[in-house]
Amino acid sequence: MKSGKAFELLVRYILINIGFEEVVSDNIYVYGKPTCQKINGLGEAHDADVLLEPPVQTPFFATTRLLIECKDYSKRKNSNKVGLGDIRGGTGVKERH
Repeated sequence: MKSGKAFELLVRYILINIGFEEVVSDNIYVYGKPTCQKINGLGEAHDADVLLEPPVQTPFFATTRLLIECKDYSKRKNSNKVGLGDIRGGTGVKERH
């Protein structure tokens, strides 16, 4: 297993153990296995490294979800910062109502 995938699983494991819950795939907006889900976004599907629901939801409001994008910067040359492409990839995901 690659170090990036191991880190994703570690982050997911920690959050589940403090009360976050798995997002169930509906095969419309979210599909795939819980450890390798995709979210239909604006134009194309986006890999969700970690996609979970918090233990408490805000009443009378749309469901809140936590999407975490894990990065392995040991593979990038001359960079240890999050780039604009990383931000656009995360914010371009469609909100489910």
